[in-house]
Amino acid sequence: MEPHGAALSRLTVKELQMRYADPFGETTAARNKAWLVKRIDWKVQAAAPRGLSVHVLNQTSWSLFSLQY
Repeated sequence: MEPHGAALSRLTVKELQMRYADPFGETTAARNKAWLVKRIDWKVQAAAPRGLSVHVLNQTSWSLFSLQY
């Protein structure tokens, strides 16, 4: 079984835009395929029973903290 991100990377931008609405509950006008794949994959992992790894959560927290200052 392949990782979710690998399956997403084979979709077209239009298909990714439609898939984006499932986990986020809203549409997007973004046309950057790599960004769409990362965002969808991140959201799906976050919603999974085991969620995101501690490493990813720490990176996200640090990034948000850096934006504030």
